[in-house]
Amino acid sequence: MICYRCGHNVPDRALKCSNCGAELGSATRAMKIPRGSIKALRQRRAKHESGDVPFKSGDLIAGRYEVRDTVGEGPFGIVFKTFDQELESEVAVKVLHERCVSGQEGQERFETAVRQARRLSQPNIVRLHDSGQDRDRAFVAMQLLEGLNLRKVMGLRQEKEEPFGLEEIVPLLKQIDKALEYCHRSGFHGDLKPENIILQHERLKITDFFIHDALGAEAFHKASSQSVYMAPERKLDANDAGPAADVYAVAVITAELLRGKPFGDDPLDAPTIHNPALPALVDQIIERATAQDPAERFESVGGFVEALVDIERAPVLEVGEDDLLPNDTAIYRLDDEPPSSPSADFNPLDIPTPM
Repeated sequence: MICYRCGHNVPDRALKCSNCGAELGSATRAMKIPRGSIKALRQRRAKHESGDVPFKSGDLIAGRYEVRDTVGEGPFGIVFKTFDQELESEVAVKVLHERCVSGQEGQERFETAVRQARRLSQPNIVRLHDSGQDRDRAFVAMQLLEGLNLRKVMGLRQEKEEPFGLEEIVPLLKQIDKALEYCHRSGFHGDLKPENIILQHERLKITDFFIHDALGAEAFHKASSQSVYMAPERKLDANDAGPAADVYAVAVITAELLRGKPFGDDPLDAPTIHNPALPALVDQIIERATAQDPAERFESVGGFVEALVDIERAPVLEVGEDDLLPNDTAIYRLDDEPPSSPSADFNPLDIPTPM
C-alpha cells in the first residue's frame, strides 16, 4: 500500500505510515498538510492573494461556492477549495481558463461534455456535481479529494531515489483499469496523466473525464500535443482518439513509476535501464503497450495490467538439468547466482530457454 500523504510504501494492514505518521486506519480524518510541503502551501496562498487568479478567498463563484483556498493549477484551469453554501459542505471547483471555453459554441460544447461526464458513476471516478459560468469563466464543481496526486507522489519518491516496485503499482493499475473499463463502454478519457490520478487512503480516483470533449479535439491537441502521454496517432491527427490512446497513456505512466523519474523531454526507454531489479519481461510489455500502431497495443488497459500481473505471479524456479523434460517451459531470474558448488562442466547456457 502507498501512503496517500507522502507516497511511502507501507504494509497493507498498517494503521500508521512509518515515514510521515499519517493515520491509515480511518478514511474520515483531516490531513495536517493536505498537499505537498508547507513551503508549497505558502507559495499557493501567496499566488492566491497576488491577483494571478480569477477568484480570491471569500469570493463567491456563481453566488454559491465560497472560495477558501487554491488547490492547484494546470494547463486548462485552476482548482479551488470552496464551501458550497447550498449543501453546506466543502467541494472543489475547477475554473477553466478563458481560452478553453469561449463563445456560444464553446459553452454548448462544454456543457455537453460535462453532462456526459456527470453520468459516469464508478468508485474510482471523481463525481461532478454542478457546472456553469461566472466572470466569463466556465467552471465545474466536484468532489473535494483528500490525498496527493500521482505526480506529487512520484516527486516524493524521486527525492528519496526510490523507484516503485511492480508489487506496488499493480494494485493502482487495477483500479485505473476498473475506471477506464467503465468509461470505455461509452467513450474514453483522453487526458490521462499523473496529475489527474489522486491517491486516497482507501482507493484511487481519476479526474477530468470531461476535459478532452469540453475543449474539442483541435483545441485540446493544440494545448497538449507535446505531452509525453499523448499517443502518436493523436499527434498526427487530433480526431484520431479512442481507448487505444488511453492504453498508451497508462503504459507511459507505468514506465515512469517503474523507472523512478518522469520522462520529461527524454525519449521513451526501457524501465529496467533505470531499475535493474525489475523482471526483463516488463520492458517487452511496456514496448507493446506504447507501440506506434494502435492495433499492435493491448486491446484494453485490462490486458496490459493482466500481463504485468502474470509477471508478478510467476514463480522463480530453481531447477537442474534432471528436473526438466525437453518440452518443459520455465521462468528464470537472470540475475540468480549459480549453484554454490557447480560441477566443472557447468554452463548456464545449457539450461533450456523459455519458448
